[in-house]
Amino acid sequence: MRKGKTSERSALSLGATGFINPNYDYDLLFAALERLERAWHFSWIGGVRRVEDEQLADALRRRIAQRGWNDRFEITGWVSDEEQMKRCAALDMFLALFKHRSSSSSLMIAFAARLPVVGLPHPLFHELNREKELVCIAEGGADAVARCIAELAGDEKRRRRLVAEVSAYAERHSFKQMSQRVFVLYQKVSAQHSCSKRR
Repeated sequence: MRKGKTSERSALSLGATGFINPNYDYDLLFAALERLERAWHFSWIGGVRRVEDEQLADALRRRIAQRGWNDRFEITGWVSDEEQMKRCAALDMFLALFKHRSSSSSLMIAFAARLPVVGLPHPLFHELNREKELVCIAEGGADAVARCIAELAGDEKRRRRLVAEVSAYAERHSFKQMSQRVFVLYQKVSAQHSCSKRR
């Protein structure tokens, strides 16, 4: 499957990019991958930036080995910007499973690569989807994430529409403008969320 073309016999190429960090819900990722009926390959395109995250990276590698996923789940380590974009462009879907908020730079890379994005029900994603669907929002845990992936893989029309909307968004904004807009949206929804919690 590549950008609108799918084959039931081909493995889904899934991935995410950025520094390994505790803000990403790796527990949810592993649980969702275990639920997929279709063959898949997952790439974490990036490595560790902070010393304190080395333990997290080691724990992820142990979990991968324990599940026998060494041939289908890779952590690339640090790569150049060019290699990062090349690898992202080869993905079928980007899994933005961030716990509290999305990494704006990772999301913008996914948009720049014209990838369908699966995300969690954060205010930022709802705000991005306010006019047109840019992100497939999975509500309901690992089952919902796996279902969203399966539905996108099996629904070429929706997948093409998502890619078209993401492409249009990317064409309207430069990479810097996209990042700035997402950051502004994040500040907006964070302020709204803080106000609602104080009421």
